[in-house]
Amino acid sequence: MSKTKHWNILVPNGAGKEELIKKLSSQSVILPDVNGKETVLYSAIALAKYIREEEVHDIYEVTNDRGQTLKSMSSGERKRALLAHILKSKPKAIVLDNPLDSLDIAGREALMVQIEVQSDTVSMINVVSRRRDFLTFADESLCYENGQLIPLVANTEGSVEVNFDQEIPAPISPVILNEEVLIYMKDVKVSYGDRCILQHISWEIKRGEFWQLKGPNGAGKTTLLTMITGDNPKAFGQDIRLFGYQKGSGESVWDIKRNIGYYTSTMTYEFWRNQSIEYMIISGYYDSVGLYDRPTELQRKRTEAWLDLIGLKEKKDKPFVDLPIGWRRLVLIVRAMVKHPPLLILDEPTSDLDDANTGLMTALINKIAKESNTAILYVSHQDEPGLTPDKVYHLLPSETGSVGSEEA
Repeated sequence: MSKTKHWNILVPNGAGKEELIKKLSSQSVILPDVNGKETVLYSAIALAKYIREEEVHDIYEVTNDRGQTLKSMSSGERKRALLAHILKSKPKAIVLDNPLDSLDIAGREALMVQIEVQSDTVSMINVVSRRRDFLTFADESLCYENGQLIPLVANTEGSVEVNFDQEIPAPISPVILNEEVLIYMKDVKVSYGDRCILQHISWEIKRGEFWQLKGPNGAGKTTLLTMITGDNPKAFGQDIRLFGYQKGSGESVWDIKRNIGYYTSTMTYEFWRNQSIEYMIISGYYDSVGLYDRPTELQRKRTEAWLDLIGLKEKKDKPFVDLPIGWRRLVLIVRAMVKHPPLLILDEPTSDLDDANTGLMTALINKIAKESNTAILYVSHQDEPGLTPDKVYHLLPSETGSVGSEEA
């Protein structure tokens, strides 16, 4: 009996990952060793479908050994539960679509162990955007280019040549905020039932500061973000000031949100309307998904300056959805920044990006931090080469809830 074979396949952004996965999942001869075998797809898209079934139809098909639903699990727990669910069907081959993406160090190690344990009986086809996510036990490493699988060689990933030489465009109407301290929390605690998520959180974010929020999956990063954006009712009755408003003093959600530019990597897939790149950025002035108002001439000119900065001025009339993923991310960050909000929140902005586009993203973020008065909150459990936050706020899990620790 022949040994089960495994592959790493590097797919740079824009090379056609969806096309490759479709070929692999349909048992195409693109990889002859698995042709004819029953192949199952393990991906974030598949996971999202199961979560939607929970939310919309109360169908809980994927649970862990404790009976938890996907919505109640951390990112790492969800990925391990999905893999266990897939293995119940006893597939001969699994196509892994960026399996380690958005996992902390412990989560990556746990999932890798789970994958390797099954590697004696199941072929693993690891389709990834970054070399750091390669399986160590793979027999062969390939690259997908021009619709073909070719042997992987050094420097297969191309660089993205964009120099942000111009200064970032000024705001049309600066947000007037006299507060130096944008976010203030003292001894904040968040619990759900008997489970304490956060305890003794004391933190200040001041005007123009560049912070990174770190913590392993399940440490409470998302919960802490909802306290900042005004979306979490647990903030009432606690010592929290958001942009000068004492929480619970009669402020509206809009009073908080108008001071925040928000970007998360999932937005890349939420903006499906066939609108131009230019209109996608202009919609940031209206905080709308799509553009439904007639833009002013000044908004057009300022948007053109942003497009010129990121190298998309000549493509402004092209559909946003047709852009490669890395460029869509740049556009959405610009969209969040056009009004120069007091606070810009970037939640896992490099998720799904290859090394070249990650470098492009970090260069733009560093530039915004250097040339504006906007405070930046970069949320990720991983450090990115070249990213230069001024300070780091760590969430450190414990049995009694995560505590915070500052690092300059």
